[in-house]
Amino acid sequence: MPDIEVPAPEASSARLMSRFDCARSDAGSAVRVTVAGELDIATLPELDRQLHVAQAEAGLVVLDLRRLEFIDLCAARQLLFVDRRIRYEGGRLVVVRGSAEVHWVFALIGLDRQLEFIDQPPADSLFAAESRPL
Repeated sequence: MPDIEVPAPEASSARLMSRFDCARSDAGSAVRVTVAGELDIATLPELDRQLHVAQAEAGLVVLDLRRLEFIDLCAARQLLFVDRRIRYEGGRLVVVRGSAEVHWVFALIGLDRQLEFIDQPPADSLFAAESRPL
């Protein structure tokens, strides 16, 4: 029987294993959650959990999408429910606009008019001092 050579994993395989990342920064009564990679139905529960923790600790939750490469419709729609939950509990969710491709998904389903989008996080330098991975 001939020897079978198993190819080494490609770079794309490694990317799939770590395709989503969250980092958190605190500044007084505000928490910024920065997401990177791909946000979809598989990675959404992790972001939802992190936003729930941030909401419990701060009046202002800033969701930074500038490093996000992809978002699916399910994840974008879920952010509307997160926004409603935060507002119901007396807080505020502000979304830092991502790339044109990411923002297009929000525009496609009309969420660009329902969520509060900004181009830069408020007082970006305040968050930099205490940034830590989640």
